[in-house]
Amino acid sequence: MVYQMGTKMYSADMALTIKNPETIALTQELARRTGQTQTAAITQAVRQALAVPTKDSMEAKQRRVDRILQEIWADMTPEKSRLIRQDMEDLYDEQGLPR
Repeated sequence: MVYQMGTKMYSADMALTIKNPETIALTQELARRTGQTQTAAITQAVRQALAVPTKDSMEAKQRRVDRILQEIWADMTPEKSRLIRQDMEDLYDEQGLPR
């Protein structure tokens, strides 16, 4: 059996065997609290865990932002900077609110 999450495909050809007593107890408690089967509770918990950005993904995004900013600043001239400030003053008041 194959499942798709977003653009990724996952195979479920093998059963999952959990032998850790704490994991079994936590799974049972989660299923009880949510009113789901243990399988559904695990599936939902894993999906939620996978949706959380990792440190690596956040660092990669920061590097991309830094590269873009470097490109912008490399192209910035005093005249462009003056025009941007003028536009900002025209659009926003002293508190940063739209005029």
